[in-house]
Amino acid sequence: MNSYLYAMSILQHYKKCGFIIVAVCIYAFSSCKCTCSSTNYIFGLRKRPSIHTAQDVKNKLLNVVNDSVSNFAADIGAITTGFKKLGILGWKDIGMSARVIGKVIQTKKSTDAFYTVDIAISELYLNDDLLALDCQMYIRVEICLKKLKSKPLPVKGSKVDISGRLVWDGDGFLEIHPTRAEHVALIK
Repeated sequence: MNSYLYAMSILQHYKKCGFIIVAVCIYAFSSCKCTCSSTNYIFGLRKRPSIHTAQDVKNKLLNVVNDSVSNFAADIGAITTGFKKLGILGWKDIGMSARVIGKVIQTKKSTDAFYTVDIAISELYLNDDLLALDCQMYIRVEICLKKLKSKPLPVKGSKVDISGRLVWDGDGFLEIHPTRAEHVALIK
C-alpha cells in the first residue's frame, strides 16, 4: 500500500471516529433532559460503594452538610452535566426510592437547569420505611427546574418534603432526584 492510500485510510478512520465523538457530545451536552441517573457509570471521584440495604444507606449519609456549589461550578453546570449523563462523575441509581422531610440549609441554581438543595434530615424514608438516624444527617437533592415549572422553589430555612430516586453521585455522596413536580413540596 502506498503512503497516499495509507494516509487516506487513516483519515477515513478518524472521520468516522470524529462523527461518533461529535454525536456523543451533542447527546451529552444538549440542554438538560433532567437525566437523574446514568446506566453508564464509568467513574467518579470516589468509588461507588455497594449499597443494598437501609444500613448501607445510613452508613453513607453525611454527618456534615455538603460544601456549597461554587459560582464557578454553577456556571459550568451545563458542561459538566453532559459528562455526568455519560457516566463520568455521574449519577447511578441505587435501586431505592427515598423521601426526605427536613430543613433546607443551602441552595444553588446551575446553568444545567438543576437546582441543588442541601437538607438537614428530620425524617428519611427508604422504599416507604422510616430509617432511624442516631444523629443529625444531611442529604443533597437535585431538582430539575424544567419539571417544577411554576412551583415555588425551596429556599434556605424552608421545611420540605421531597421524594425521588436515591442515587450515588460520582463526587462521592448520596442524592435524591425527584422525577415529578409533585415530589417537591414546601411544608408550612
